[in-house]
Formats: sequence, structure tokens, C-alpha cells
Amino acid sequence: MDLVYIGTFLAALAFAFIVIFIVITLHKVTNTIESLDTTMDEMERQMNGITTESEELIKKTHAITDDLHHKIDSTDSLFDSLHDVGKSVVNLNHVLSGAADNFSYHTSHRKDDILKFIHWGEAAAGVYATWKMAGITGQMEAHNQRKSENF
Repeated sequence: MDLVYIGTFLAALAFAFIVIFIVITLHKVTNTIESLDTTMDEMERQMNGITTESEELIKKTHAITDDLHHKIDSTDSLFDSLHDVGKSVVNLNHVLSGAADNFSYHTSHRKDDILKFIHWGEAAAGVYATWKMAGITGQMEAHNQRKSENF
């Protein structure tokens, strides 16, 4: 029977070691869970702060977007006007191109008449310059003659 008591004692001792090991493990698990609870509480507080800041950021972004849309809408009339100016410039370019072609056509057919007009214009300018010079010279002579009579 001694052997049975020793076997029972060893089994009780093994059970006690297992119970002690389980208690130590459960104690460590409890500490870990408490640490996790503290971490989760801190994370929840931080997330609430981040959520509040994110909501404010979203509101500001929405206000900036609305302002930007308003400003873009106000420039639409400017771009429409610029588009109209562009169309007008294109139309003016076509008109001037046609006028230049028409002018080239008429000047090539009337080149002799234009050259005659230029020659007559140069001759008239020469006659006018001579007449004016003669008039100025005559006035100077009359002025000099009056001066000499006064002395």
C-alpha cells in the first residue's frame, strides 16, 4: 500500500504543479487583457479626437470646394466672351483675306493706272514745293527790301 500512497502523493503533487502553472498563466492572461483594455480605451479616445478633426476638415474642404465652384462659375462668362472674340477675329481674318485678295486682283489689273497716279502725284508735289519755295523767296526779298528802306 505504500506504493499506492506514493503514487497518489505524486499525482496530487503533479496536480498541484498544474494548478499553480494554470494560475500563473491565468494571471498573465489577466494582466495582458487589462493592458489591452487600457490600450483600447486610449485608442478609442484618440479615434474620437481624430473623428472630430476629420469632420472639421471635411466641412472646411466642402466650404472651399463650394467657393471654388462659385469662382469657376463666375469665370464662365469671361471664357464665353473670349470665345466670341476668337470667332470675331477669325471672321475678321477671313474678311481681310478676301479684301487683300480683291485688292491684289484689282491692283494687278490696274497697275499702269496706279503708276500713272503715282507719277502725277510726284509731279504735283514737285510743283507745289517749287511754288512754295518761290513764295517764301519772294516774301524774304520783300522783307529785306522793307528793312533796307527803313534804314
